[in-house]
Amino acid sequence: MKKELMLAICTITIASFLSGCGGSRSLTGSTKLYENWGKSYETAKYMQILHPEAGGALVVEGLDGQAADTINKQYQKSFTQKQKMTASESILNSIVN
Repeated sequence: MKKELMLAICTITIASFLSGCGGSRSLTGSTKLYENWGKSYETAKYMQILHPEAGGALVVEGLDGQAADTINKQYQKSFTQKQKMTASESILNSIVN
């Protein structure tokens, strides 16, 4: 009797979980992702066709190579250096551990 009751409870629980995962859409139905798939690519392509002169001879402004290299090296170095813990990190570590 006990095994049968447990089996019935487990079956009902599993069935309710699986029915909740189904959702209201069918597997082949359209979603927002499928409706908009490739639209940004198509828009960019058409805008380049309509306005091929856009951008022209504009210079791209940004960091020069040496500055970018220095920043990148500092960023990579930050993963190897042990940094001091702040007070909130220390408190969180004491709570978790």
